[in-house]
Amino acid sequence: MKNVKKKDKNAMSNYFVVKTREQLDEVVNYLLQSEGIIAIDTETTSADSFSCQLMGVSISVAHEEAFYIPLRTYDKTLIEMGVYFENKIKTLLRYYSSNKNVQLIMHNSPFDIWVVRNCLGIDLLPQLYCDTMLLKHTVDEARPHGLKPTLVRYLGEGWDQSQLDLKENVIAKGGKWVKDQKDMWMGELDILGNYACADADGTRQLFYVLDMKLVEDGLQDLFYKDEVMPLNEVVIDHLLKYGVYCDIEYFTELKQKCEQRIIDLDTETNQCLQNELGPHFETLEWEILNKEVPLTPRGEIAKILLDYCGVPVPKDKDGNKLYSVKAVKTMFEDYPENNILKWKLGVITTETLIELEEDLVDTIRRKVYTMRKGSSSLINLNSPQHLSEVLFNYLGETPSEVTTTGRPKTDKTTLEQYADKYKFIHSFLEKKKEEKLLSTYIENILSKHKENIIRPSWLQAGTDSSRFACRDINLMNLPKNDKRIKYGI
Repeated sequence: MKNVKKKDKNAMSNYFVVKTREQLDEVVNYLLQSEGIIAIDTETTSADSFSCQLMGVSISVAHEEAFYIPLRTYDKTLIEMGVYFENKIKTLLRYYSSNKNVQLIMHNSPFDIWVVRNCLGIDLLPQLYCDTMLLKHTVDEARPHGLKPTLVRYLGEGWDQSQLDLKENVIAKGGKWVKDQKDMWMGELDILGNYACADADGTRQLFYVLDMKLVEDGLQDLFYKDEVMPLNEVVIDHLLKYGVYCDIEYFTELKQKCEQRIIDLDTETNQCLQNELGPHFETLEWEILNKEVPLTPRGEIAKILLDYCGVPVPKDKDGNKLYSVKAVKTMFEDYPENNILKWKLGVITTETLIELEEDLVDTIRRKVYTMRKGSSSLINLNSPQHLSEVLFNYLGETPSEVTTTGRPKTDKTTLEQYADKYKFIHSFLEKKKEEKLLSTYIENILSKHKENIIRPSWLQAGTDSSRFACRDINLMNLPKNDKRIKYGI
């Protein structure tokens, strides 16, 4: 392989990042001669195998050796060769998909197989031999089952270094690296290539280690013939292929009804709370207001007061108001003294606020609270602290349990004990149900469907009890006593 150079001296093994036509031709010719156990991994622009773009493919056919073939990159030289690279990788993968002497290994195979199907139009399922994620789950149900932690556990320290390097590189370039968004495409090609090669090489090495344990445990037939891999084929070729039909018109209408129901329940909750607290309602509101929005001559209170009094606050070139001390001071050099406001170096003083009408100050502070909390109600029952104040301080209930920090519990189970006694608790719990239905199911279905079809992730390795798990809209955990979601599926 004279034209293909080792990535760099820091690469864990013989990892090669293909960058030229000559290198690609040589690598593909070499890989076309390979049979037996072959590990494949894909790098993509997102974790959605039905909407992502394929950035590149890494392949390992020998111990401590792997190749990364980029298909999409921001390297101008490689962009020009994108079609040539794609045609070459298609030739290679078509060969693998039809060669019965090839045994393909992948970690989380449903993802990689559907990426290749959707992006390249090639089906690798016929030659899929083993999914190492399922293999790990079969011989060791203890989570996590992700590739990097599994490699570290079974192959030793250092197998996560390529991921740490890529993460650091992506963040340094201004990209994100969080649970639901990893901007791998922003990484330098050599660093990304080393990461991809480590995945392919690690998957292949992991297979031999775990397969030996499978033999020792006598689970070969269970895994390869009777249950695990055959069931994985069902997931790939049926559950993911056809997805789940949803009546989008129904869910659109349900969303509107649910949103209105939440508004109505919120109003009902606050009204019931006010009735049941009686005179204590106003007292508690003032306690919260004094704590959350203390009287201060600066910040949001000053800004709102300036606007309320019609003071012509200066603006910047974009039309945004300038509330800084310097800006206000400069303005007041040419602005006559306002009878309502007294100024000290252009700043509202606490004494000035105290002199204002109490109703005006109350209105301003409530507006500040609304801006901060997004709620016009001062008593926020979503706050465990506020809820605890209402139940145990003002209504005199005795806490049945406390948290690890010593605070009274106000979780759903605790609140249900008071639902029959207090109408505001009943309405509040009903509102929480509607909010969960809306955010967990309705909005997810409406945002993730494609032509009325949703494709949740079906996870064979998602539990410790050999049951399936479902995520990205958990259809296995629909509300028991509320059939509205089931009606639309």
